[in-house]
Amino acid sequence: MPSRGFQDANSVAEKSSVNPWPDLLESSNSGTQVAFSGGFHDADVVITTYKEYGEDRLIRLAKQVATRANYPNCDYSISRGRRLICVDIMFDKFVRHEDGVATFNFPAGDIVLCLSESDVPKPIGVILEAGKHVEGELNGLRGTRRMLESEVFTPKSLGYPTSYSFQIKRSFIGLVGAICEGFFTLAAVTAFPVIVYFLIFPRKKKVAEPPEVDPNAAEPSLTANQTKYEQTRRRLLPLLLLPFLLVMQLAGPAMHYSNEWIPPDLAHAATNLTIWVTVPFCLLLPAVLLVRNSRERRKQADTTTNPLRIMPFLLIPMVILFGLLMFGQSTLSLRIPVETYRLMVRGTLAATFGILAVGIIYNMRRQTVRLEPGDPDYDYAMSLATSANVRLRAVRLSKTPTANAAATLFRTIILTSGVREKMSVEERRAIIAHEVGHLKYSHVPIYFAVTLALNLVFFAIYFSAQTYLRQAYPNVREFLVLSPLLLNMALIFGIRLVASPLSRKNELAADRFALQSIGSFTVVATALSRIHLLNGSPHTYMGLDKVAGTHPSLLKRIDSLRIAAGELGMEASFDPFAPLPGADLPPVIAGV
Repeated sequence: MPSRGFQDANSVAEKSSVNPWPDLLESSNSGTQVAFSGGFHDADVVITTYKEYGEDRLIRLAKQVATRANYPNCDYSISRGRRLICVDIMFDKFVRHEDGVATFNFPAGDIVLCLSESDVPKPIGVILEAGKHVEGELNGLRGTRRMLESEVFTPKSLGYPTSYSFQIKRSFIGLVGAICEGFFTLAAVTAFPVIVYFLIFPRKKKVAEPPEVDPNAAEPSLTANQTKYEQTRRRLLPLLLLPFLLVMQLAGPAMHYSNEWIPPDLAHAATNLTIWVTVPFCLLLPAVLLVRNSRERRKQADTTTNPLRIMPFLLIPMVILFGLLMFGQSTLSLRIPVETYRLMVRGTLAATFGILAVGIIYNMRRQTVRLEPGDPDYDYAMSLATSANVRLRAVRLSKTPTANAAATLFRTIILTSGVREKMSVEERRAIIAHEVGHLKYSHVPIYFAVTLALNLVFFAIYFSAQTYLRQAYPNVREFLVLSPLLLNMALIFGIRLVASPLSRKNELAADRFALQSIGSFTVVATALSRIHLLNGSPHTYMGLDKVAGTHPSLLKRIDSLRIAAGELGMEASFDPFAPLPGADLPPVIAGV
């Protein structure tokens, strides 16, 4: 039983005034807990005590208990922790199924009496698990009564003879999980080898002819970007959000109850097949991508590369981690020790963060080019940083066509090739001044620290609420606690909603610094407008984008610049919807 289960049992014991009760979370090395639980295909008696009792002695005791219960042919599973050891007596083969209902009757009195007569550490605590999905019934000297929630007893309070039976009806939500698991298994078995094959032997691409330029086509404009943004948002948001919310609410409970619809042998076979296919795939894929990447670079040294190309490697441990967390409560069905499962989760977490760090360094060092003295952008950035008393370590060029720039934690400014090729010298200087402003006001480390602190606070609140909900509202536990997707969604939206106002405020402060450095409202406003235009960004955000966006809308930024220009005594006449000047841009870009 995990520590969370011991906490729940201790809480129930304290609430019911059961005394003496063995608290296995303490290090007193005294006491034993025995838990009776059942599922649609399983019935288990888990005996947990301290490691000093000995594994061999505990297994012999478990066999005596099974024989005393008249089920000598049970299966056994042993689990070891740092201080505790437990044996699971599995009565799965004796569970009866009829008309979609599973039932089993534990001779609880005989089992507890056998433990009381043994040399197992005392006192003994008895846990009978029941809940919304498991309907329990206790038969003893005091008559018969239904159990709607888990209860705890001492051997004396339980009495002898006593039997505990449970009844479980198939849940429709489990059918959803069974279908999902079948789909995932089929996808793993069929799609992964196909993906590897096409990565190793890619099909030759046909050389596409350049599209004909329509002379009557309208030129790109901020108004066109806004129209496209609104149309896409109206069309895609209901289509994507509702199914995702449905999956988010059902994924955890569905996976939890899917075993009600899948025979155990089939589930074990599908799990083993999936593992034996996906693990080699996850090990082979990084090597295949690296080989293919290097092969393409050798063929075309000057090809524009994606600065986030290393990020697919991050998805591999993330997918494994998600799978481990999703099926974390099914470790017995995977037939792996609890210690191995914990090691897998921790190793996958370490691999995820390690590959993330390697990816960032790789992008910085390999997918970008360091600009040297003599380059106009480098010289201007260093000159401005010196005059503003800002420590700037380097200016790097990222080979991506998107027009963008960024300041990093390493006090480096990154410009994309899109900025260098599609923006004038004055506009590039405005963009560089904006990034120097981020470094001057320490926006990047402050925002990083705030988001990290919010993550820690969020997890503390989430797990505290999880414990509270489990104890106070057991009926809603399955929908609020079991779904990891709910945690991910709450984390993403919660952090964005809380931290995004700080990010937007930082952007406006950096815009003001750029205005002070350049000394021209028109140049800074033109640079911002051109980046929005080149990237197809809207000039006004709608709905959640307004409150959760990391950047203010273009019109808000220009309004803020206009106020700042008035305070600085600058002329602030600029129309973002007017055609932008071509300046010294190449002929293909001029007039855009």
